[in-house]
Amino acid sequence: MTLRVQTTSNVDLIKEVLNDQRLYEVTTEDGTGPLETFNPDVIDTIWVALIDDETIIGFMIAEQVSKAVLSVHVAIRSDEWGNSKRNVELGKQAIALLLSAETIHKVVAQIPVEDQHVLRYAQRVGLRREGINRESFLRKGKLLDQYYMGMVEPQEK
Repeated sequence: MTLRVQTTSNVDLIKEVLNDQRLYEVTTEDGTGPLETFNPDVIDTIWVALIDDETIIGFMIAEQVSKAVLSVHVAIRSDEWGNSKRNVELGKQAIALLLSAETIHKVVAQIPVEDQHVLRYAQRVGLRREGINRESFLRKGKLLDQYYMGMVEPQEK
């Protein structure tokens, strides 16, 4: 088993890997539209492929919040959810890659409080709870609070 991460801007590849209705339902907010209309932004978004041997199992998706901060989201195909040790290692590698950029000093994430498995995943890859963003995610007609998570780069860069 060879685990690695790499950035990509291949829209067709991203759509192919993330063509997963179950994943789409748990990661998107109400009103996002059907999976068939999913069109990944490769201009303003960094797509880090999570790769086991030569198979892409998902992506760490990063968007610039400020000059020093990226907001991250993870999207792992639902048929790959059971391998938490591997998925955590890939998440750590992806965050390390993102934090290696010269101007990036912190990654943040927002996780709906109902998604305890995602919270545990984020904690295992190194993010820490920093607060609560109240009523900030709409799922099935209900506004959910989200944990605000963060991780600052190691001091030596």
